[in-house]
Amino acid sequence: MHHYSSIPFFILTIILSTLLTSSNSHRCSDKFQELVNTRNLSNCQRLPTLGAELGWSLPVSDKSHHVFRVLFGAPMEFDGGWLAWGVNPGQKPEMVGTRAVIGIKNPTNGSTYCRSYNVTYETRIKCPLRPTNMEEIKCTKFEYENTTEYHLISASLNLSAVDYNVSKLNIVWQSGLGVEEDRPLAHTATLKNVDCVETLNLFTAKSTDMAHLKAYLRQVHGVLNIIGWGTLLPIGAIIARFFRKFPFQSEVWWFHTHVGCQFAGFAIGGVGWGIGLWLAHSSPRYIFLTHHVFAIFIFVFAALQVTPSSLLHPYLHIGNKV
Repeated sequence: MHHYSSIPFFILTIILSTLLTSSNSHRCSDKFQELVNTRNLSNCQRLPTLGAELGWSLPVSDKSHHVFRVLFGAPMEFDGGWLAWGVNPGQKPEMVGTRAVIGIKNPTNGSTYCRSYNVTYETRIKCPLRPTNMEEIKCTKFEYENTTEYHLISASLNLSAVDYNVSKLNIVWQSGLGVEEDRPLAHTATLKNVDCVETLNLFTAKSTDMAHLKAYLRQVHGVLNIIGWGTLLPIGAIIARFFRKFPFQSEVWWFHTHVGCQFAGFAIGGVGWGIGLWLAHSSPRYIFLTHHVFAIFIFVFAALQVTPSSLLHPYLHIGNKV
């Protein structure tokens, strides 16, 4: 049986090599790069979600503080709403604990203003997010820029060297629609909003690329599931049901082809299922319940489908039902 056990690994290698060969470069757009240059900022990077881009100056550091400026830009889909960028002194980039600057656009008259906010855990339990005076991050301007068609946040930062490591700076960005006076309301929990975190080295402009990695893994997850659960498993069942006599001339061939498709489908689908578990674990605060329920059902029924294939003998007279 080992002669067809290598099939899923061969197919998996091809799929992974195809999907993971895209460039790791995240250069800014030309128009945003011009803005960065005119404002005397030294680095620029395109962020992986929301069409956002970030420019910053090299930090001026001493034993106690890191001082630098940032320019954050992103399109806003509607006339009103909010745009946010911030830093998190915690162990990982996440919303809770972020010190953010949030630009708000009034949906009624189009006026714009910007405030600093401390995004605490209470925000997750629907407590209103209110402006906070902080020395570490201050918004200097929130504006609309015609050439890029972005709304821009300009901010200055004075970060404690004890709490922040600018070679591994946790950054968070986000956008939303709802606004009540100076209080931004909760954003949607779509994938593009879930992935708005990164760890960035301000000196080298290199990032962890976690959002890009998740995007690639979602593609791999989807392709493997389509090939495994959606293609090979059904083909294996169809062969056992309709192709025992033609085109196969012996029961051995249809049986081995049937079992090979079943095992290859289960192995490839199982890898895709495992990637899905990792993706769910990497974003524990966001649960896609319907997707999870369907995934469990598919895995269980696929296991039940494959198990008889490993037990049946090709010479057993079991009729035409499988």
